[in-house]
Amino acid sequence: MKLAFALVLGVLIALPAFGDCTTNQGAVVNASIGIDGTFGAQGPCLAGSPGQPGNLIGFAFALNSCMNAAVERVKVQFQIAQAGDQWHHYLWRDQGGLPNDACGLECGAATNLMITANGPTIQTYDWEESACPCELVNGERFYVGVIYANVTTPADWAVGRNNIPVGAGNGFRNTTGNHGAWVELSTVGFGNRFAVEAVIGPDCGLVPVDPSTWGAVKSIYQQ
Repeated sequence: MKLAFALVLGVLIALPAFGDCTTNQGAVVNASIGIDGTFGAQGPCLAGSPGQPGNLIGFAFALNSCMNAAVERVKVQFQIAQAGDQWHHYLWRDQGGLPNDACGLECGAATNLMITANGPTIQTYDWEESACPCELVNGERFYVGVIYANVTTPADWAVGRNNIPVGAGNGFRNTTGNHGAWVELSTVGFGNRFAVEAVIGPDCGLVPVDPSTWGAVKSIYQQ
């Protein structure tokens, strides 16, 4: 499997902020980042230990929860994409400065999400509207997993970023798909801010559901 970074400049689109409380990296988007390769289709996350296959080629972007409550919505700006492209979305807690990538917080997994418009496009996953209860984050650092459903050349899609270096800690990439194989983006020349956002609040009905309904999706296109 051969993998490389795809880096393409984008147009300037800022993420709107709204909701109970909003946490993001403050990225004013002027560039993008993607991963290309010849792996092909990549299914949902596989359970496994560090070093084992996990279907996790993609990115994990760090956010700090702005209150002790639940993740209600997550927004990702795909700077380069075609309508119909797919992605997998996970929420992960922090473990020693890296994503604890055990396929998602509790039931925090949404797979085979469809991008509904050509990029640049902001795609929203609404945890309130999904069958899975929203994920509690108690004043902690957590990660938004943005994972490829298809690993192609050129990259199937690319996430928006700001190209001004700001240091470490904002993003990680995984080019093998294995659990635990996360590399800090700042160590490979991408110490930037990335276009991800989460709305956190008390509105979610944290009621257990049948596991067969986990990951039901409602995607919203906004521009």
